[in-house]
Amino acid sequence: MLKHTSRQKAFTLVEMIIYISFLVIMLGVMIQGLVILMGAYRTFKSVRDMNESALASMTRLGFEIRDAVRINTGSSVFDTHPGVLSLVTDDGVGEHTKVFSNGADDTMQLSVDGISAGALTRATSTAVTSLVFRHIVDTSAEAIRVEMTIESYPDTGTTTKTFFDTFTLRNPE
Repeated sequence: MLKHTSRQKAFTLVEMIIYISFLVIMLGVMIQGLVILMGAYRTFKSVRDMNESALASMTRLGFEIRDAVRINTGSSVFDTHPGVLSLVTDDGVGEHTKVFSNGADDTMQLSVDGISAGALTRATSTAVTSLVFRHIVDTSAEAIRVEMTIESYPDTGTTTKTFFDTFTLRNPE
């Protein structure tokens, strides 16, 4: 009498095909999710770069405008793109002319006494597409309204955002 007390269990060919098909489907879903996640990250990074460029530019502009002695209206270009803002500042040693403009490489540029101090917008995936300065004059104060539109170029498309701020001169003559 032969008794088979242990029976070896193995997968059949049909079971193997079903398991492999299931794994392939799961792998496809995971890869698709990863591709979507990478696209969202690129868009997020691009928008973050755009916001950081705007914040850095507006912060520097605000500091310089508030610290200015006067606005050189003769060499400034107001109410149109590309705007140019020419400020006269005094550091205690002498007066300096600081000019903000839209550079040829679509960055906001600063020059001090005719010498380029570089770009205020830093990210390579962003461009300043519109820069408008508006001169506001009141009987008791003088201010500049800055309107800056920045485009961001992620791999997934273009994102555009416009930033506004108004700065009042603190030390007018």
